Amino acid sequence: MDPSPKRYTMFFWLFLFLHILVWLILPLCTKPNYPLDVIECFLYGQEWVLSSGKHPPLPAWGTELVSLLTGKAKIAPYLCSQVVVALAFFSIWRLAGRMLSPKKALLAVCSMEFYTYFTFYSLEFNNSISLLACWSLAALSFFNALENGKLRYWILTGVFLGLGTLAKYSGFILVFMMLLFMVRDPGARRYWKTPGPYLTTLTAALIFLPHFLDVSSHHFSTLHYFSERTDGDFHAFWEHILYPAVFLLTQLGIVTPILVLFFIVCNGQFLRRTFTEQDVFHARFLNMLVAWPLLFQVLISALFGLRLDTIYGSHLWIFLGLYLTFYLEFDEKSLTLRRIAVFAATGMILMATVTSVRDIASPYLRHKPSRIHYPGQEIARHVETAWHTRYSISCPHLAGEWWLTGSVAAYGNDDPEVFCHTPPDSFEPEGIILSTWADPESINREGGVCLWNANHYPQDMPSWFLDRYPTAEVQPIILLPYSTEADIPPLKLGMAIIPPPIPERKNQP
Repeated sequence: MDPSPKRYTMFFWLFLFLHILVWLILPLCTKPNYPLDVIECFLYGQEWVLSSGKHPPLPAWGTELVSLLTGKAKIAPYLCSQVVVALAFFSIWRLAGRMLSPKKALLAVCSMEFYTYFTFYSLEFNNSISLLACWSLAALSFFNALENGKLRYWILTGVFLGLGTLAKYSGFILVFMMLLFMVRDPGARRYWKTPGPYLTTLTAALIFLPHFLDVSSHHFSTLHYFSERTDGDFHAFWEHILYPAVFLLTQLGIVTPILVLFFIVCNGQFLRRTFTEQDVFHARFLNMLVAWPLLFQVLISALFGLRLDTIYGSHLWIFLGLYLTFYLEFDEKSLTLRRIAVFAATGMILMATVTSVRDIASPYLRHKPSRIHYPGQEIARHVETAWHTRYSISCPHLAGEWWLTGSVAAYGNDDPEVFCHTPPDSFEPEGIILSTWADPESINREGGVCLWNANHYPQDMPSWFLDRYPTAEVQPIILLPYSTEADIPPLKLGMAIIPPPIPERKNQP
């Protein structure tokens, strides 16, 4: 006999609990150091700024908040990721429950365990990952608003759309899709005569406004960064074909595991099921969430010759499992709860195994360390020990390569203000500034520490360094082994201390 709906609900919560448990424990076992984007979130999250030179601020705020609440526990950024993924799973479950039977709704959720941005890539908490929760919750709220018209759902839609744009500017794609849907769909158009859509717009605009004002005061540095990341030659005709084609191919690679799963579920026959009258509205709504954004990004890439990285499609497939479950015809009798459980367990084990093998084997195969094998905690300890050996005050400023200074921000206790440029391994006098909140001369006035990787410079330090920081006391190079047994030379950490103007020196032994 088919299990009761309550049993499918219980299985959903069990699946969600196991997913969170596995993906919280796994990085603690396989990632000795935080990934690159996590370090970046710590770097400017501690400043509580409205923007950096690259991104809007939501993931940095979230990382810093959870880190403070957990006492800077190492699990903090991974907890952020799993909260985001759990909210996305919850949104899929609730939306699927409005369109499908409990059995199919559970399949729609569990199939997404094969989605790399819910598993493999979710451990690198960043703007793309944080957008997953905002996008999915906005979609769920918008669906509820269209179904019953209650003002609270319109306001919630505005809240999540506003937060989505603070997570990543790709959130504006969903804003545009919803606007287009309300223009085209006959059932949605009637709400233009109600306060709902205007409350949504006002709420989202108020949330985004402070960030917009901050970015405008910094000459729209975030847009300049996006332009550099996607820049192509507008006049080169072949780029208008090649870039969207490459983007589509990379997206196909991302969703292939999910397509294979549904190939098995459908016994190799992808047949479109017959729709009822209510299904027609649901189909249009799901097209707005999946097909329209994909088409929009491909067209934008083709029109402007934009080079879109794979991660620019991370938000496109949140509802793919629901989309396929809704559209495809298959024998529900063969889809037992046990079979769904096997699919979920297979996805969890497969993705966890791939993640573990990649994390552990990477330095052996590449013959160089990954970011997760850097001695971040040791870097922070050496910096703070060197400073506090001399001075009783907290270290006020850091400058240098942001990958190294960010490690101090992530693992240290002083929370100094950091000045750095956009490339993670760059310590140059010129370039695009990442830390737009910092004054480059404050370290000379108030003191601090400069950090660089001595392997990057012929004389173990930048040639221009002493001209820029004339009072700097250059320290001996520190050799720090990477967190791997692979045969890799140690990190050569360059460090210089710039004394405060009236230092409270400790007694030297």
